[in-house]
Amino acid sequence: MLGEGITEPRLYRGHHPTPKNAIWKYQGAPCHHYQVEHDLLFEAIRQDKPYNEAERCAYAALVGIMGRMAAESGKMITWDEALNSKLELAPGLDKLTMQSPPPVKPDAAGHYPIAMPGFTTTV
Repeated sequence: MLGEGITEPRLYRGHHPTPKNAIWKYQGAPCHHYQVEHDLLFEAIRQDKPYNEAERCAYAALVGIMGRMAAESGKMITWDEALNSKLELAPGLDKLTMQSPPPVKPDAAGHYPIAMPGFTTTV
């Protein structure tokens, strides 16, 4: 999919968004998704109905986390594996102060550790 704010989204095969590579195109009625979102929110406010996007946002965040875990490990990550992972990317973060040493330091050559698919553990 290309960019944010696209009113007629499309999905493409590969990395070249050309008409030849298009595999899906929005077929619905013309609309502006930001306006639709605001319309739904304002309707809920006016009718005193609950409107909560927290669950959808949490799912979207977890999908992003799963993508990072999959890319770093080189493995398929399941929903349950991600939710039950004990991985802590910044151990002791709650205790860091401005005087604390950095949580990640470079090696003798000045290189910082990087994830290596097939070697990095994410779950």
